[in-house]
Amino acid sequence: MKEHEVRERAFAMPLTQPAYPRGPYRFVDREYFIITYRTDPEKLRALVPAPLEIAAPLVKYEFIRMPDSTGFGDYTESGQVIPVSFAGRNGNYTLCMFLNDHPPIAAGRELWGFPKKLGSPTLRAETDTLIGTLDYGPVRVATGTMGYKHHAMDIVRAKAPSRRPTFCSRSFRTSMEVRESASWSSTTWKTSR
Repeated sequence: MKEHEVRERAFAMPLTQPAYPRGPYRFVDREYFIITYRTDPEKLRALVPAPLEIAAPLVKYEFIRMPDSTGFGDYTESGQVIPVSFAGRNGNYTLCMFLNDHPPIAAGRELWGFPKKLGSPTLRAETDTLIGTLDYGPVRVATGTMGYKHHAMDIVRAKAPSRRPTFCSRSFRTSMEVRESASWSSTTWKTSR
């Protein structure tokens, strides 16, 4: 392989066996189950890196089914997202994410700086109940349930694009950086801890 071929083909490591394909990436027919809960504000402040600000002591626990994702296959993820703001702009800080598929873990960490790890999340309908679970090894660490399709969501709201900035922590960064992420139609802000 010639040096110019390496430059043309390099987007992930190792060069000849990347864990995920080159983008662009599409995520089709995603299913979300999000539980918002109140928590101790001091403990939350200890987790969120400056200069991000916490507006309220809230955490969103998410279960997400990703049945059709370019190059990543069919997988599920689960984790905690904290609503925050930076320079007066509202967004989210992703605290942790657990997935059951290696390619989106590798891409999430390497390309976008998300704190993704291997776990066993599920999201499924059981008769008239939606059930989300997260197992880490043999331990059940999260369970969420709610009535399944009891009320229809407003169609205009359902079709509206989700354009909320996501703040990711990168230990090798020393200052706030703003980056547009076209594959998500959102802005990603990275900060160091």
